Amino acid sequence: MKFCSTHWDALRENIKARGLWDFVSKDGAEAGRKMVAKQEANDKGEPPTAASFDPLLLAHMNIVSAYIEDVGINGMVGDKCPICEVEKSRAGLGKEWLDGSCDDMLRIAKHFKLIATD
Repeated sequence: MKFCSTHWDALRENIKARGLWDFVSKDGAEAGRKMVAKQEANDKGEPPTAASFDPLLLAHMNIVSAYIEDVGINGMVGDKCPICEVEKSRAGLGKEWLDGSCDDMLRIAKHFKLIATD
């Protein structure tokens, strides 16, 4: 499974529009460190921190999870974009997933005071 460039760009822009871009990993090594830190914090029951929060990666995972839940494990086969695929059968659901996953990241950041709340 692989996001097409249009939907990957849309996900990135959604994260930027919510003011969360500074939390996005700069490269794969940083993303790996953040995922390890996130798991270690989860294991200890600790909240996310800037060192463990990557909203782009987490939003991506949320969308992939929703897609697999929707179509089954066979959805993992090939380089299909989950947003393109779901839009074929249910127009608008992909946009809901994009917006919803990014809104979830904003709620998490606010809840754990990673960013200022309104």
